[in-house]
Amino acid sequence: MKWLVLSIGLLCSTACGSRNHGADKGVFCVPAARAISNVGWAPADTGHMGDVAFRGCEAADKDCGLPKEISSGLITTKTAQVWKWESLPADSFYKRVAIEGSPQFELSGDGRTVTISNPNLTSDLYVWRKVASANGRQNPLADGDELLAVCRLAEQAGRSAESWILSCDRYVQGKGYGLHYTFKSTGRVPQDVQSMDSKTLAQVESWRCKKD
Repeated sequence: MKWLVLSIGLLCSTACGSRNHGADKGVFCVPAARAISNVGWAPADTGHMGDVAFRGCEAADKDCGLPKEISSGLITTKTAQVWKWESLPADSFYKRVAIEGSPQFELSGDGRTVTISNPNLTSDLYVWRKVASANGRQNPLADGDELLAVCRLAEQAGRSAESWILSCDRYVQGKGYGLHYTFKSTGRVPQDVQSMDSKTLAQVESWRCKKD
């Protein structure tokens, strides 16, 4: 299932060496080193003038303020959608991936994060946060569980199946804006997603333009 993504419309202000954008009622001045005119995963024909794109940290960047896993992001006027297990229709694609055929479940050590794959339906991987440990259930998802990210295989660092690097899409809600960012994971069950959320949101907040 394809994630709904938005494209970018940008208004540039060069006087202070940053790009000045509006997202919802806030105004963001993204530093020139981070600002980009678009993100590769956003179709160019569905943009909103309030959307703001930024790129992640390069390997040479010592401290750009963003988690090193972040590839790119989009600050958008659209409210971030939250998908909970109990709110999904029975025939929704997310539920079909988890229950149809022979889905595969990979759990974190504490059983609170699960990655679901179902090659018969899709090549994507679906990462869920659980409200309680899976406890060995055949289908580990239950009411209250939340979809964290949708991932795909991006590159292979070695010959083993475990050497694949994932590229993942994540949606979170900020203060008056939605945030869609992509990140890389070297594990099939991404770790510390909540920590990545808080650090990324804090950096976006720091980009609000200073009022005179």
